[in-house]
Amino acid sequence: MYFEAVSPSPYYNFHTDSPVTQYEVRKDQVLLGVIWFSDNDDAGGFMSAAACGGRGKNASVEWNQQLRQAKAAGLGPQLAVESLVRDVDLGQHGRIDTASRRHFPDLAAAHAFAAER
Repeated sequence: MYFEAVSPSPYYNFHTDSPVTQYEVRKDQVLLGVIWFSDNDDAGGFMSAAACGGRGKNASVEWNQQLRQAKAAGLGPQLAVESLVRDVDLGQHGRIDTASRRHFPDLAAAHAFAAER
């Protein structure tokens, strides 16, 4: 049997020390998590809300898949998230709350804020 090695799907970096922009993702006013990006380090991702349990983790899978598809299409993190803000409603996995846009000095500050929500 022969297996052919393939490249993993492209993804944004999961860490940055640069400034971060973040949006909340909600379904029926329930916070599922936050989507964040930093163009400086080609970084972005989704953090599920701890209080949301499995629902937030499931949303994380779907939103991170959307980000991987955007990366594969050649979009930078900011353009990827902006396209998701405009065009994407993932049903049970929520929609980006455009009024929730926040800026943080780094990812650690964004994580700390998200943990308080």
